Amino acid sequence: MFRIARWLKNSKRVKKIFLYGLFVFLIFSLWFSYSVYKQQRWNAHYAVNEMYHISRLTYEDFSRMEQREFGVPYSLQKRLHNLFEETQQLKRHFNFYEENKNDLNTNLYLNGRYFIEGLSILELRHKQDLWSQTDRKYYDKLLTYVKNLSNVLKKEKEGFESTPLFAIFNVNNLSEQIEAINRLSYSYVSNHQVSEVKTMSQEKMKEMIARQVSKSAKEIRIDIQNTSDEFRSEYDFEIDGEMHGEVSPYTGLVTKINYNSRENPTQDLSKEDAEKSAVAFLNHIFEGDYNYKITYNGINHNRSYSGSGAPNIQLHSFYAVPLNGEYPYLQPFHNQFGIYIDKHTGEIGDFHITSIRNKTNNFFSNEFFTRDFKLNVSKEEAAKKLKLFKEKGLLEQHNNIEKYSFNNTGIIYSQLSGEFELVHEFRGMNKSDLLFVNATDGYLDQPYEDF
Repeated sequence: MFRIARWLKNSKRVKKIFLYGLFVFLIFSLWFSYSVYKQQRWNAHYAVNEMYHISRLTYEDFSRMEQREFGVPYSLQKRLHNLFEETQQLKRHFNFYEENKNDLNTNLYLNGRYFIEGLSILELRHKQDLWSQTDRKYYDKLLTYVKNLSNVLKKEKEGFESTPLFAIFNVNNLSEQIEAINRLSYSYVSNHQVSEVKTMSQEKMKEMIARQVSKSAKEIRIDIQNTSDEFRSEYDFEIDGEMHGEVSPYTGLVTKINYNSRENPTQDLSKEDAEKSAVAFLNHIFEGDYNYKITYNGINHNRSYSGSGAPNIQLHSFYAVPLNGEYPYLQPFHNQFGIYIDKHTGEIGDFHITSIRNKTNNFFSNEFFTRDFKLNVSKEEAAKKLKLFKEKGLLEQHNNIEKYSFNNTGIIYSQLSGEFELVHEFRGMNKSDLLFVNATDGYLDQPYEDF
């Protein structure tokens, strides 16, 4: 009995020690969790505070740009980079609720590339007396949006200052302001518009795809989720078991097609007949009888673009440069459309007017072929204008203007007008160092590029 009583007494003591230890552990865990959360909130507060100061200084810089003829200061570019860094810090220190709000439908990153590019276009147009109501509306609207962004961040900063531990960052509110700036900049840079560039409905895109690939719209499935950037420069589409590709949501133009491999070859097509098939396909796509400069590249040239199944498939490979009369399409880096004709079936194997990284041609349309261009400025006059542009400070990034030589006269999709324009192209010592003088009105032009 004595041993049992001593055992019970010791058991109670052990139980007390255990409960005390558990209590200490819980207190320590709560204190540790509190310390971690407190530090997390402090870091989030610091990031929001920095984002607010950057946005305020950006607005002040931006509001004075008209006085500086819209020259883009280095300090503005640096601030946009700092804003990106602080946004990264903020996202790292979101609490559970904020993290859940930060889903696929929100975007907290200001697209600095389009933002700066838009300001560069403003400067280029302003210095050449090309300003229009569109430019004025863009600047005024962008100034308002930047101020709204600063006000939103100020409100969030004040919320953290009043209740640092219980403040909840409004992810959706900030995302709306960022998206408004991004959409406005993209519309101005890509189409010279202030209103948002609208995408087609899925039904309309299916109709246009069906016409171009000679299929029923009911067979086509469009993947609206699998897009390569926030502005949806293309949608993926698929026709089960037969082909897949990409379509521009702005023009409805099929920009890429990969056909699956065929069986039962029926012929051995010559390159001459294959070229006729390639031209016929292009005219079908663009709905007209148009001209192209065709280059034959042999069998299976550059198959990295091709997804046509088995390696034994043989494709006649062509590059096609669109022509408007004597004027070629001059869009830098990607003015050639790739067309592959199956040697044994005579059908299209692959087709692309954009590359994996270059989405510039998502705004290409048959307007290129139908527009009437006027040559008012000769290439000699254009060469003289380059020197004047240099004196006006329009070519600060280009040295040795006298070493630029005339290369070609052709058509670009202009970033300054959002339309196809006839230009004289001049090339520097480096093949990629290009300048364009508008051959109709004589101003320094600039092609749209989207990488």
